[in-house]
Amino acid sequence: MKILLISDDKRARDRITAALGEQAVEHEITVVDTRTLQKPDELAAVPADLMVIEGLGREAAPWAALERIVARCPQLPIVVATSQQSAELLQLAMRSGVREVVNIDEASLRDVMQRMLARIAAANGHAAGKIIAFIPAKFSCGATFLATSLGYSLSKRSGKRVLLIDLNMEGGDAALFVSDKEPETTLADVCRQIQRLDASFLAACTVTPYPGFSVLAAPGDPESALLVKPEHLSAILHVAVNNYDYVILDVDRVMGGVSIHALDAANIIFVVIQAVLPYLRDARRLLKIFSGLGYSQEKNRFVVNRHDKVADISVEDIEKSLEVKISHVIPNSYRNVISSVNQGVPLAVLVPNDPVVHGIEAIADTFCNKPAESRSWINRMFNK
Repeated sequence: MKILLISDDKRARDRITAALGEQAVEHEITVVDTRTLQKPDELAAVPADLMVIEGLGREAAPWAALERIVARCPQLPIVVATSQQSAELLQLAMRSGVREVVNIDEASLRDVMQRMLARIAAANGHAAGKIIAFIPAKFSCGATFLATSLGYSLSKRSGKRVLLIDLNMEGGDAALFVSDKEPETTLADVCRQIQRLDASFLAACTVTPYPGFSVLAAPGDPESALLVKPEHLSAILHVAVNNYDYVILDVDRVMGGVSIHALDAANIIFVVIQAVLPYLRDARRLLKIFSGLGYSQEKNRFVVNRHDKVADISVEDIEKSLEVKISHVIPNSYRNVISSVNQGVPLAVLVPNDPVVHGIEAIADTFCNKPAESRSWINRMFNK
């Protein structure tokens, strides 16, 4: 990626390079001084995927110039790094159209650079594979079951390679939803030896319970979870999307740096909810977070899980409450789903005609460019 850095500080390039870490060699950094802000034509001639500006204070002229640049290049992501965080400065940024204002310290720069670069890569189609994220609106929504089930269904119906990465740091057990064997290696092991990361190493650290479907297990304990950093996930996704057709991220509901980085990188986010009032409250909170992160409505998909037609809250009620369109409804089939989870066998293998399987296959087919299957009148009668 091409990064345009605007700063009068000779140490600015070093800060950006440190923030990029091991990935710095993959990016081209061009440095110009802040006087260039007054020359929008000259700036527009510099090829850039991301603009980073240091040293802006409360003087109005540079912000006015920046506003003209934003209007001229509305698709160019811009980050302002400053040591003068204040309400007045944030208002200047908002008026100019800049949405990312961070402290100039290395940790803050590292976080925002990783998020922005992941977002740019996803938007530009840099990745060969599609990144699909699942996140529960509230704990125990069934997001992991849906993520693993979709992974199996996608590999089966498309004939392509699918990798699921379990990002539930401490309690993730996605691998056990589709296999009865404890994984020998986890995401933490990959991060521990990140310098070895390539396609072969990544594949060796996964479990592959079915042809074409692999799972990279979660760390499993708090100590190992601390090894996983946003920059590690960025490197892993870079390798994954170039070696798998679909990368599914089972994202932790705790919105830390890794979770936000995963959601930034995703092409599509499936938010899993249930028709229960506390779940809708948390879904509304999640929507506010997504809005703050700049996610478009097209990026988000809402899935109602464990749906019961006679529930007090209907799908229409949910749509009105959240002001969103529900993309998929997964019916309640508690007994079969629990049996599937207990045995570590995908429901599509255990009970192929279960209505939950049909719902998940409908999601898979939206990625496989398949039309929705028409089901026989017998299936419609017994699987309403």
